[in-house]
Amino acid sequence: MSESHGIREVGYLDCAGGGQVVVDGDVDGSVVGVAGTYSSSGVIRGENNVRVRENEDAGTELETTALGGVRQFLIIVVVGGLMLLLVPRVLQASDNALRSSPVGSFLGGILACLGYIGFIIVTVLVTLILAVVFTIILLGPLAALTVLGGLLAIGLGSYLFWLAVVFLADVVVALGLAHVISRPAPNESRWRELLLLAVGAVVVVVITSLPVVGGVAKLLVVLFGLGALAYAWWRSRKKDDDVDWSQVPAEPPSAPTPTAAG
Repeated sequence: MSESHGIREVGYLDCAGGGQVVVDGDVDGSVVGVAGTYSSSGVIRGENNVRVRENEDAGTELETTALGGVRQFLIIVVVGGLMLLLVPRVLQASDNALRSSPVGSFLGGILACLGYIGFIIVTVLVTLILAVVFTIILLGPLAALTVLGGLLAIGLGSYLFWLAVVFLADVVVALGLAHVISRPAPNESRWRELLLLAVGAVVVVVITSLPVVGGVAKLLVVLFGLGALAYAWWRSRKKDDDVDWSQVPAEPPSAPTPTAAG
C-alpha cells in the first residue's frame, strides 16, 4: 500500500504490484505511474497520468473471454460441419440418443469418464506386471516392448478421450439444443443442419462462458455430449435392438380428436 499526503512534487509513481496511491495535497510537478487504485484531492499543476491496473486487468480478462468464445464457436461449427459431411450417421445417432434419453446420456457420460480412468489404471498395472515378469525371466527386449505398448495404448486412449471431450461433446450438445428449437425432418438439408449447429454453438459458447456457472455448464456439456456418443454406440451394438439410432425419432401419435355424438 502506497500513500502520499501533502505531496509537493512527484516525478514518477510505480505501484505495479497493485498498491494504493492517494494524493491529498497540491502538486507542483507531475503524477505519473501505475497503481492498483488512485485518488487525488489537491491541485496537480503538471501531468496527471496514473494508470489504474484494475481496469486493465478487467479489460484483458474480457478480451480473453471473448476470443476464447469465438474460437470455441469456430471449432464447434468446423468440427460439426466435417462430421455432417463425413460421418453424418454418427452425429445423428448421438443427437437422437441425447434427445431421446437425456438421463441415459448423462449416466453414459459419467460411466465413460470412469471407464477412461479404469482403462488407465488397468493398462498401467498390466504393463508393470508384464514388464517385471519379463525382466525376471531375462526377457529384457519383451519387457521394453511391453512398456512401449502400454505407453502407446495410454497415449492413444487419452488422445481419443481428449478429442471426444474437447470437440465432439460440444458438437453433439450444440446440435441437440438446436433441434430442441427446430425439430429435424427426414432428409434434411446439410446446409440447414449446419445453420442449426451454428445456432446451438452460440448457446453452448454463451452458457459455458458465464462467470461462476460457466465451469459447471461446461462439465454438464461434456457429460451429456460424451454420454450421448457412448450411449448411441452401445445401443447400436445391441443385437436385439431393432431401433435404428441413426434415424430421426418419430413423433408420438397424437390423441384422437373427440367428435360430438350425433
